[in-house]
Order: sequence, then C-alpha cells, then structure tokens
Amino acid sequence: MQKINTKTEPKTLLIDKTVIFSSPIEGGDVLVRTGVIQDNNKYYHSVLYAYSKQYINMNETDRKNIVYKLRSSISVKPSRNEWKTKESGNMTFKLSFYDRSKVLINSCYKYIFMHEKIENETVKSFLKKNKDDLRYIFDTIKLDIFDKKVFSPTFADENNKNIKELKDLLVINTNTLLNKYNDRKLSKLKKKMLELILLVVDESEELVYQQYVNGYQSNNKENVSINKLADKIDRNIFFIDFTTKLPYKMELDCVDRKSIIILKLNDNEYEVLGRLLSNNIVQRQFDFNDTLIQKIYTYLYKPSDIYKKYPYLLPYLPSSMRHLTSPSKDITTILGKSDSEVESRSESDSHSESPKKHKHKKRI
Repeated sequence: MQKINTKTEPKTLLIDKTVIFSSPIEGGDVLVRTGVIQDNNKYYHSVLYAYSKQYINMNETDRKNIVYKLRSSISVKPSRNEWKTKESGNMTFKLSFYDRSKVLINSCYKYIFMHEKIENETVKSFLKKNKDDLRYIFDTIKLDIFDKKVFSPTFADENNKNIKELKDLLVINTNTLLNKYNDRKLSKLKKKMLELILLVVDESEELVYQQYVNGYQSNNKENVSINKLADKIDRNIFFIDFTTKLPYKMELDCVDRKSIIILKLNDNEYEVLGRLLSNNIVQRQFDFNDTLIQKIYTYLYKPSDIYKKYPYLLPYLPSSMRHLTSPSKDITTILGKSDSEVESRSESDSHSESPKKHKHKKRI
C-alpha cells in the first residue's frame, strides 16, 4: 500500500495580512507573522517591512521599486568580462540566446504586419522610425526564408562557438542572404536590415546576461547578501524556521544594534515577524538586549547558557547540543520529555502596524 504524505507546505499569507505565530521562543510575548509581496524578492520585502514605516505606507509598485534599488545596491555582480570569457560558451545560455533572438525577430515581423505589441523598447523605437523600409524588406524576405537561411546555419554548429561568435555569424548570414536578391531597392535598404539584426542580437545577449546575473545572485544570496543587507540598514537579521518554530542559524555577523526577525518558510518564501503590543500595534524592531532577541541569540550562538538563562527552551535544543547545557545533571531528568514529544502550536488572525526606527551600533 502506498504511504500517504500528510505533510503540507507552509501557506504564505496575503500581502499585509497578519496572524498569530506560536513559537517556543515567545515566552510571554505574542508573536505575529505578516505577508509580503509575492515575487522573487520576498526576502528583501520582509526585511524592509520590518525596517521602514515609509515602505509600509507605499503602494505595491513603489515597494517593488525600492526593493529593486536596494537589491541592486548590495548585489554581487559578475563582470561582463567574466561573462564573455567564461560563461557565454555555456550551452544553456547559447540556447537561451537562440530562443530570445528568434522570438525577437518574430516579434518584429508581427509588429510590422499584424500591429502586435513588442516589449523591447530599443527595438520598438527602431521599427517605428523605419517601418516602411522594413515592411518592404520583410515582404521580400519571408520569415520562413529568414529562419532557414540565417538562423538554421548559424546554430548548426553552436557547440564550438560562444555567444559573440554566434552574434557575428547571424549578421554575416543575414548579409549573405540579402546579397542573393537581385533587387535594387532591397540593396539600398540592406543597411537598415543589418542595423536591426545588430540590435536584435545585442538585446538578446543582454537578456541572457541578465539571466546569468540573476542566477549568480540567487546562488550567492544567503552567503553574501545577508550581512551586506544587515550592514546597509544597520540591523541584525535573525531567522525563525516556519516548520520547527525555532531560530534558524545563518552566517550572520552579530552586532550590538537593533535587530529584526524574518520567518523562513522555505528556501524562497519569507515573511516578517513581530511582537504584538496593546492596541494591535506590532513591534518589528528590537534592541539587541531585548529579551526576545537575547533568547534567539543565546539559542543560536551560546546554547551552553540556555539551562541557566532560559531552561524552558531545553526541550527544543537539538539533542546533539543538550550535553553542553548542564554537564552535572542528567539531561533527560531536566527535560522530562523527548524531541518527539515537543508539539508545534497553531496560528490565528490579528492586525498589523508599523515599527519605529532607531540607530545604535557596537561590535560585540
């Protein structure tokens, strides 16, 4: 009989929706989680939600714009030199270049003859200025002919070429095709077509390069950007794991400064955590000596102090670390329960308000 998987993925909250979040770390506090914009920058949205009242008061478009600027300011970008010399020969990127170039040429034909929209503004501007000339060219050289005589031979042996070589070959093959037509008007317009092809291949390469940059940043996000972002906003960034409800250790340089807490649902899903105060006000920034932050810090970085400072957290320590807490006593007697007996808690609705901004910094 097939075993039924009863484990469910954490359900992300709608933007600005706030609900109770129960965690062993809460003590006498009431913790709440708040949903953020559901795009590829949920981590950054969560951080800014905790950090900036101005961000919370923005509309969705402005929030995305400020996150884009923030991410760009701290991103680790590979140089174009590195891209051209090391990565542009990668088969994945060459296939992407082929697809993007072909789609863009198809879009040019559709824009001229079917008045369909074209997303690329640079190419669109060129088409507008040269619409009549390009209409004649496209009417003379049908799309299927262009595909057969230019694209097919260019990418017939792409294994031994990088993107720059493929770009050059597309231009050469276009020129060869145009020269085969005994058409005076077409000969005069040849320069326009070659200019369009140059635009298409340059714009396509740019899109592939951005694909490479985004992948590079995504792969290095947790290793690089956490501390860079923390220093940028002058805040410690702590994480709580949604599944375990416990602090989740990242490579964070802890500093005596204000701190924020991010809820990590999985590798790509984040929300912001806060403390519910009276009148439904939510506190999302905390002094470093705040009890909540000290419990998280001690749990992650000084587990040997748990028994003395927060003994009720002992059952939640990993079993491999429990012997560090009280070597003079039988740890099972102190705990009174095993890992499997520790139960998770539930969630319920609440409302959200914004945090206050302060600045204080001292290395510890």
